[in-house]
Amino acid sequence: MLANVDVYGFYIAPFAADVVSTLVAFFFLRKVLARFGINRMVWHPNLFEIALFSILLCLFVMFRASG
Repeated sequence: MLANVDVYGFYIAPFAADVVSTLVAFFFLRKVLARFGINRMVWHPNLFEIALFSILLCLFVMFRASG
């Protein structure tokens, strides 16, 4: 079982911490992909971004659970 995360005395659920860290990584990766023009190469950019966020969130949760 995953323990709660302590943020300046406030305990938050591990999933909420994963979502926040995923948002940071997602916005950074989104800017990088936009700079290389990847958004112009996909069929539906919004679906691509939702899928990218879902994949990143899954990776963050899996890494937290394994270690």
